[in-house]
This record gives sequence, structure tokens and C-alpha cells, in this order.
Amino acid sequence: DARRGKAERQRQVAGAPHLVEYYHEVGDPYSHLMAQVLPEFCERYDIQLQTHLVSPPPNWAAPDRARLEAYARRDAELLARRPSLDFSDPGTQPSRDAIASANAALLGAVDSETFLRRAYKIGQNLWRGEQVEREGADHVAAEDVLKASAEKRDTQGHYLGGTLFYAGEWYWGVDRLHFLEQRLKDLGAATDVSDAPIFAPPTIPSSSASKPLETPP
Repeated sequence: DARRGKAERQRQVAGAPHLVEYYHEVGDPYSHLMAQVLPEFCERYDIQLQTHLVSPPPNWAAPDRARLEAYARRDAELLARRPSLDFSDPGTQPSRDAIASANAALLGAVDSETFLRRAYKIGQNLWRGEQVEREGADHVAAEDVLKASAEKRDTQGHYLGGTLFYAGEWYWGVDRLHFLEQRLKDLGAATDVSDAPIFAPPTIPSSSASKPLETPP
């Protein structure tokens, strides 16, 4: 609370907006879900969204990458069922060439208002195995941007895509977005009167709170 208070005082003194930074990884299903909810998020709150393209987490953060990717796809498919988002596990990751083309295609929209719309459309094509148009951007420029964004993310203290950074704190994935929503509401940054979060967290029955979790087969 003390850190949050200090960050807000500094923002007010500087006359700065509520800056939320979003790190998008095209081959990450959680990023594909996040790109779908962020347009509504931007409408509900008086924020400035800054977008970054990033590469997958480094090897030290993903020592068993294949299993991590497979779990992420299954998990994202389950998450997408609740709020009727768009993601279906194709059973495999997009190819490196497809991901490189997707990054190149999205590069030109990083600093524009069309980023989220482009990210969603490109993500659709990518996960469905359809061709991604590069729109004139080149792979070398995209790699430079990916590297710079990854270095900034590392400096701020994270390593994953589908993440939001606001005033010193990280929020990963659509199912944690409600934490950031509540923080912005507490700061008076909400422009929408709705109390319901964009992506409601699951409700755990009180009767099961003391029961040990079962390991799935």
C-alpha cells in the first residue's frame, strides 16, 4: 500500500497518465486472449496503453518448454470457454516461420491504436494455421524490436508474454486482470459504472476451501 501510494503521488505531481504497459507474445495463447479483452479494458478505464512485442521466455525460465507450451494451449482453451473468447488448442505450436511473419506483420502497429485489433486478427490466422501477411515489415526490424522489448521487460522484472505492468506491479493473464481493475477503481480511474470485472475470477465454494486439492490423472 505504501509503494502504491508513493507511485500515485509521483504520477499526480508529474501530471502523468495512468500508464499501463502490455507485453504481447504472438506465439503465446495467453497473449491471444489478452488482446481480446484489452479493448474493453481501455474503454472502462482512463489509461494510456503502451504495447510491446516480445519473444518467448528464455530457456532458464522455461526448462521444459514443450510441456509448458502444451499446458498453456490447453489452459487458454479452458479460459476462453467462460467469457466466450476465441481460442482453440490446435495441438501444436505455430512454426518459427509463421511466428516470425506474425511479428513482422504486427511490427508496424505497435505504436498505433490498431495494435489490439491487428494482434487479434493475426493471432487468429496464426493459431488456425492460416497465412499471415507481413504488410511490408521485415524480419530483421522485428527481431530488433523483440530484443529491445525483452530487455525492458527483464529490467522491470518479468519474463512472460500476456503481461501488464502498472506503477511497479505485474498482472499476468486475463484471469488476473481483475486485480488491476480494482486498483484502477480505487484510484478513481474507472470511466464505466459497472462493478463486474471484465473477466470474473472463478468462485471457489467455501465448503471446499479446507479440502486438499486433487492431483489430476
